[in-house]
Amino acid sequence: MENVKHFYTAIGRRIADARQSMGLSQEYAAEKIGVTRVTWNHIEKGNQKLSLDRLMDIAVLLQISPSKLVPGFVSDDPTDVSTEKNFSFDEQTFVLEKLDKYKKDIKK
Repeated sequence: MENVKHFYTAIGRRIADARQSMGLSQEYAAEKIGVTRVTWNHIEKGNQKLSLDRLMDIAVLLQISPSKLVPGFVSDDPTDVSTEKNFSFDEQTFVLEKLDKYKKDIKK
């Protein structure tokens, strides 16, 4: 995938914005999801790839829908494929498939 770094940077920026709007420190947020503050910082800078489990942990902590953290989504509806121009259809499809699989795994 091209733009992978840009993709994780965009996720990190959204995580940082959500954390700051809640008034949480990086240290507090990191502790709550079981990572170091340095790792949290890398997540916010887009230097740390995230598993879906970790993304879900962060979304729960920040009381936000995971779709609000993932670039390419403009609604909470995971079937809405409205896109931002910076991400290819293949990249968006990849993320949708991963989120769909995670959703199915949760229901098991």
